[in-house]
Amino acid sequence: MGLKKTFKEIPKNSTEKIVVSLSEWNDLEYVDIRLWYDASNGKNTEWKPGKKGITIKLEYLKDLKEGIDLAISELLGEDEGENK
Repeated sequence: MGLKKTFKEIPKNSTEKIVVSLSEWNDLEYVDIRLWYDASNGKNTEWKPGKKGITIKLEYLKDLKEGIDLAISELLGEDEGENK
């Protein structure tokens, strides 16, 4: 799977980050939400994608966003339109 564009990197701790990106595989585009890890063993930082994550067809993005907005609204008490 080829990485085409990174939309967001969310630091989790000093050795892990969550990366939201656009990927391509077999001429189809997907959104990938994946935990990346620092594989450098204390040397120069070398980020690599881990096994933990999800790859989503573009046709499911609006439904996924709707589900995340509902979870934010219910669990965090924030208006789902607040951070569009």
